Amino acid sequence: MASLPQHHPKREQVMVRHHDTFLHSAFLQKLFENLSCGALFHTVDGEVEIANKAAVKILGLPEDTLQDKVSIGESWQAVDGLGESMRWEDFPAFPSLQSGISRQGFVLGIDSIKGSRRWLRIDCEVLFEEDSKTPVGVLSTIVDISLERKIQEEINKVTDRLHLALDGAHIGIWDWYIDEQKMVWDDRMYGLYGFEGKTHLSVRSVWERTVDSEDRDKVQQVLDNLREGKLYDTAEFSVNLPDGKTRHLRSQARGITDESGRVYRAVGINWDVTKEVEGQRRLQQMAFQDELTQLPNRVAFNFELNKVIARSRKNNASFVVFVMDLDNFKDINDSFGHPTGDSVLCEVVNRVTPLLDASYLFSRLSGDEFGILITGNPRVEECEKFALEIQKVLDEPFYISSGATINIKTSIGLSCYPNDAEDAIDLVKTADLAMYRSKDSGRDCLTWYDKEMAVALKRKVTMENKLREALRDEEFQLYYQPIIDLKTLQVVGCEALIRWIDKEGKFISPAEFISVAETCGLIYELGAWVNYTAFKQFQLWQVINSDLEYVSVNVSPHQLASPRFSCDLREIVEKTRINPGNVQLEITEGTFLQESLNMDSQLSKLAEQGFHLAIDDFGTGYSSLSYLKRFNVDVIKIDKSFIDDIEVDQADKDIVKAIMAMTSSLGFKTLVEGVERAEQAEIVKEYGCGFAQGYYYGRPIQAEEFAETFIGIKDKKPR
Repeated sequence: MASLPQHHPKREQVMVRHHDTFLHSAFLQKLFENLSCGALFHTVDGEVEIANKAAVKILGLPEDTLQDKVSIGESWQAVDGLGESMRWEDFPAFPSLQSGISRQGFVLGIDSIKGSRRWLRIDCEVLFEEDSKTPVGVLSTIVDISLERKIQEEINKVTDRLHLALDGAHIGIWDWYIDEQKMVWDDRMYGLYGFEGKTHLSVRSVWERTVDSEDRDKVQQVLDNLREGKLYDTAEFSVNLPDGKTRHLRSQARGITDESGRVYRAVGINWDVTKEVEGQRRLQQMAFQDELTQLPNRVAFNFELNKVIARSRKNNASFVVFVMDLDNFKDINDSFGHPTGDSVLCEVVNRVTPLLDASYLFSRLSGDEFGILITGNPRVEECEKFALEIQKVLDEPFYISSGATINIKTSIGLSCYPNDAEDAIDLVKTADLAMYRSKDSGRDCLTWYDKEMAVALKRKVTMENKLREALRDEEFQLYYQPIIDLKTLQVVGCEALIRWIDKEGKFISPAEFISVAETCGLIYELGAWVNYTAFKQFQLWQVINSDLEYVSVNVSPHQLASPRFSCDLREIVEKTRINPGNVQLEITEGTFLQESLNMDSQLSKLAEQGFHLAIDDFGTGYSSLSYLKRFNVDVIKIDKSFIDDIEVDQADKDIVKAIMAMTSSLGFKTLVEGVERAEQAEIVKEYGCGFAQGYYYGRPIQAEEFAETFIGIKDKKPR
């Protein structure tokens, strides 16, 4: 080592030799030389008097240093604990000699000429003469801490990365000393609770000020669980920050045990999960809330309904489910567009909401269908009054931005728990059935569910299944009824009428299955079969008797609603090689009156293709001359209801006379249906009707019998 500059300014070598006053015996000398740590003894003039083997090795000096002198400057340079270059006079032994004060734990690095660096921890103890305060030198012990330093540097790097990750993830760390009831937070913990770093407030005060009151018991339970020996626990809670915002935190805690297994300490982390919680709430909102109206949707309605059922079952209480549907809402979307339809739905919500009691649940179940849940044992009169109030506010016109005025009506169905059903799905289903009964009853009314509706629904479902099987197994047949020219009494045409005889030989009336076919979507397939079969049969009959002018088939409004109907009908005509002029399409009066642009265009296309159009059941609907003018109608069929009592009922006679006068002046042909007696035949012929059909002239019969009876003998009169 170097000596003090003021004593030996030019000294550059270390001299190692024995010192009798320092080592009094061979034993002490041996002990000194074999210490595991390095040891140096500096005399008061700064010279290194003694150095053991460990010191020579640690300092990287040649082994002959113990016997000879070596140049220090040529071997290594020194740096302080921060890595800054240091002067040798600042080596810890020298300041201790000057001040007479020992120094402990001094860290320095030495760089060898080979470029490697060792880190040393040095303790300097000043030695004094016996019974005197006069120093005789400094004993320095040296420990190589290079490995320790390297490990610490790696730990520091990992720690830095950890702190960076914790900062980036907004993770705070807490430490709870259970026995002392002391909680320690780091700065990030305070930040999570809305405080910049540590505050003058205690951890308990911060916790009590910020944790939401509804979550405090939940958080406290975690701490209690740890105190009672639970090794791991977690919690999620909300904190109200000083700036008024709310933050959602998640905490994980782990208990630390002593040798006896008792949890005496707990450490944990908290982190911000606000985005996650808000995202989950948004997803939940999307799952349970209707986006357009902001009302609960069907899922939310059923969820709440199940909870109400559980409470009502426990308390022996009743409640009522409303299902309300806007009549003909599809026409609004079709005529004005879906944005207008959406506006109407929102206005419906705005009008109905003020009528609701705080306990009512109002929900949008589907497109234009809403549900309302009324709890608390409501009376029948109360529910009906409420339903009428709804219909009243919705009866008021809806004014839309384009300037048009929309009027809507509402059909309502009501179902009662537990009388009508005892689970959520069945309650909504029964209210739905009641609502559809309201529609069938003329719309804009309310109907309570009764068990007959379920019976009717079961019957309908059974009928639908049988219909599908009948179509597959070809159980349907066509019967034909003659149409008579009243002037010549010749058979000029026939009406094709579908008949169904099932596998058991039972006759099923069209009145039972046609409406089911329309509602379940089978009517189009069934109608196509009727048309193909009738046209093909007529083409065969034309070969036998060319005087048969046409075949008449019934067309459902559901068929006309399809945009492909006119094209499909034309294909059937071409396939069966029949002229469209030999086909009469019978369409009910109500179909003509429907304001459907699609239907309008279908009827126009059919007339342009050469098909004859007949208005069936004329006089039973909301009669109007406008559609007679708009469509190229050929034939008016006077409904059977005006013929049944025409012999005795003057009103029926007057109606038939009026219809005849109108159709004659407008140039329409007139066909009377339902003629069953000779007196009826004479009266309608007297009034000027041109054509007739009915049991009096012939019942509907199968094709073979029809051919034998009415075809093949020219000018044959009907029986």
